[in-house]
Amino acid sequence: MQKQSFIICALSLAAGIFGAFIRWLQNVNAFEPETGLQRPGSFWSFAIIIYLAAIALVFLFVVRYLKDNKKLTQPDNFPEAFRGGRILCEVAAIASFALAGIGGIAMIFEATAEKVAHFDAINGVFIIIAAICLLIILHSVNTSDRSRGKAFIFLILALCFRLVTEYKNSASDPVIWHFAIRILAICAVVVAYYYYAGFCFGRAKPYKAIYSSFLGIVLSITSFADGEASIFYHLATAGFVLGLLTLTLLLMGNMSQPRHAR
Repeated sequence: MQKQSFIICALSLAAGIFGAFIRWLQNVNAFEPETGLQRPGSFWSFAIIIYLAAIALVFLFVVRYLKDNKKLTQPDNFPEAFRGGRILCEVAAIASFALAGIGGIAMIFEATAEKVAHFDAINGVFIIIAAICLLIILHSVNTSDRSRGKAFIFLILALCFRLVTEYKNSASDPVIWHFAIRILAICAVVVAYYYYAGFCFGRAKPYKAIYSSFLGIVLSITSFADGEASIFYHLATAGFVLGLLTLTLLLMGNMSQPRHAR
């Protein structure tokens, strides 16, 4: 299953990159350059909806196929589901922490430099907390460290607060399309980490974790085309995407067919 996991994860990255391209086309063609207001009936606004809905259905079909036809073993605890890949986890832990941490710190400094009350500063604090938790989780793979359960709890709480602050920061924008993809991306990432946390608490749901992770990866990469968010915001998002990608690769790699099903 390891080869298939790399292929499917690569497809999710490709789907996200193409989604970012369509999102960029929407930003260029669907809004008035002078006012930023949406042009009524723009083709690209419909195109991004149709594309994301189609991707969601395709990955749903892929996950259902793996569940119904492959009859893969389903790990029910964290050590079993995420064993192996020691070097991968260490590199991903450092890289994701660096991306999210630098992004969060830069957002705080950027907001502070403006000398106004700005939700970006609060957002940056929660991003740093989430980055530390993700570092603990990925570093705990292949170890007996049980602090990952608490780390998952604080990671999810921090990402939920990030969702609230991002919405509060964007709520004054009359054009919902300017921030809708980012809100959906954060929601999908929160749900994905929630299902991965279930492996620490005896509530493992591997297929839901994989599916929500794919959605989180695609939506997050699609949101990279949003010019309203700063480059540091996208840098932090890339860190959380890398964490999801690493956990998904490990989980799918440890799901194999029983001998009698081969």
